[in-house]
Amino acid sequence: MTRKITTILCLFFAGALCLGAAIHLEQSQKNNKKQWNEANATQAFTMSLTRSAYDRTFRNRLIASPESAKQAVADEGQISVPDEVVILFHEDKFNENYHVFDLPQFDENARKNHAYRQYIECCYTPW
Repeated sequence: MTRKITTILCLFFAGALCLGAAIHLEQSQKNNKKQWNEANATQAFTMSLTRSAYDRTFRNRLIASPESAKQAVADEGQISVPDEVVILFHEDKFNENYHVFDLPQFDENARKNHAYRQYIECCYTPW
């Protein structure tokens, strides 16, 4: 009986050690990633765009979904992409499936017409 308990305890502690090592490895890999900032993000995007020109599998990861694109850029640039960042790639320059707009300034008293073309160009200046 004592031998059985000792064996079970040894297995339990061995499993705990393996789990601890796996968690430590995962954390150290995350910590080795670059921080999300203008310079690192620009480099990660450049690396991703460059690879997309010759690696079809990687290119497919970029266009599959925003989640897949984010992971591909993170992997390629070894960068931690914040959860709130959305990354989207598409292949056609004039793709009619994507409609991204900047909203007009909010004014609850305004009833002015806000034309489509003024807001389709969207919302940020690239880095």
